Amino acid sequence: MEKEIIRILLLYGNEEVNFTEEVIEVNEDGKETISNKKYQNLVSAEIYLHLQEDEIEFTNPIFQEIYSEIIHQLNQFEKLGINSFVNHKNTDVASIVTSILMDEEKHQLSNWEGKNIEVKSAVEVLPKAVPDVIFNLRRILIDRLISEFMQQGKEYTNEEKEEIMSYNSLRIRLSEKLKRVV
Repeated sequence: MEKEIIRILLLYGNEEVNFTEEVIEVNEDGKETISNKKYQNLVSAEIYLHLQEDEIEFTNPIFQEIYSEIIHQLNQFEKLGINSFVNHKNTDVASIVTSILMDEEKHQLSNWEGKNIEVKSAVEVLPKAVPDVIFNLRRILIDRLISEFMQQGKEYTNEEKEEIMSYNSLRIRLSEKLKRVV
């Protein structure tokens, strides 16, 4: 998931996309209503906001370094310059970025339009791809937390049981958003 986030940032971080967010409102009666709010944002800003909101850091130090530099560039110049990553002083960073860029070129589709087959471009699927990668990363982290709790093999306090149940509830909600069976 970390590599996928870096790939999306490198290839589409400067793209402005229409996103949809699910908003849950509770009225005076305690009844929840769910509505969709549409907004426009840069792909890089959207990913940054979600990762910041959850205080997520990458586990792979090279991906963390790339991510930090991407965010630094966006804050400084409001645009992402790929050349600084391809020619990076850290050869591991340069190698990973080059690999991501080369893989993207390697998987280009041939002329499907000429065969009357409609294929969506990568930019067209970004409104779904960006939230999906964030939700998947959240799901993996929540699964790890639940696993760590279960491996302790001890009697849990009521607070710990509630915490596990809330993590499990989050995991189920994320799976529903991703249309996965739990």
